[in-house]
Amino acid sequence: MNAFGIDISRWNIKDNKTPDWAQVKASCNFIAIRSGVSWGYTDPWFTHNWTGAKGMCRMAYHVIYFGEDATKQMDNLFKIVDGDWKHDRLVLDLEVAGGNTKSKITSTTRDCMNIIRSRTGMYPILYSRASWVNQYLDVGGIDDADWWLAQYKYALPYPLFTPEATSPPTLPTGVTGWLIHQTAEKYSGKEVGVSSYYVDSNRWNGDTIDVLKYFGAETASILEDTGTDGVVLTAGAVDAILDEVVVGTYTMRQLLTVFASALAGKLSGGGTTTLTFRGINDASDVIVATVDANGNRSDLTITV
Repeated sequence: MNAFGIDISRWNIKDNKTPDWAQVKASCNFIAIRSGVSWGYTDPWFTHNWTGAKGMCRMAYHVIYFGEDATKQMDNLFKIVDGDWKHDRLVLDLEVAGGNTKSKITSTTRDCMNIIRSRTGMYPILYSRASWVNQYLDVGGIDDADWWLAQYKYALPYPLFTPEATSPPTLPTGVTGWLIHQTAEKYSGKEVGVSSYYVDSNRWNGDTIDVLKYFGAETASILEDTGTDGVVLTAGAVDAILDEVVVGTYTMRQLLTVFASALAGKLSGGGTTTLTFRGINDASDVIVATVDANGNRSDLTITV
């Protein structure tokens, strides 16, 4: 199943009621948070939202004005966002053409991308929609981008919620893949822990593990998404845990064999000084204990 996430800004804070971050984290695999606009505006709820989303796969998105200086706009972005660039990601929001030419929009976008890469080591994600990109952007000049594309179903009137559009989204001409699909702008805020009535919903081009890998999560290599049972440890990770030495020279796997034998294996020698516990598959003796008349154990042999 495609992993689920939301994007939020000041418009998702109703009556100064902050998100229920426990519910947000339980509901969402990733989140995007608006940092600001161009060179002079900071979303007043960004710091609170960014801090609340700590521990999530989080992105900060910044709205670009293409007629403004790229360096000045990116300076504002990095003044606002204190990110861990090993894990956090940045997004350029491309949707306000502002009367600029395709050439200007493309060059400003490329300049912003290059500045972000020089400061974080990676290019930003680009947010837009196919029709806008086709009209205003020369994608041949930015062919190394990961795309977050908006495409919705029909809009239902308030107070109804709009069902999510089915992925994949329509791709701009010349774009061959997508990373995130913004599937609805009228998803239920209550369902995901935000106070606004509506919130944007998004789907990742991949499952929960793909999200973790993209954000550089150290746990990604030991998890897998079964599609039915949620996220579980991979077989390799389970083996690594079972083969870890935990007591003396015994591994967890060996100790579980001993525990199973003592609790559920066949027992012989009752009433004598030697008690023998078989493995639960009855294939071999696992525990041989020497006891006195009171049942006190004086010697023990374990074979695993």
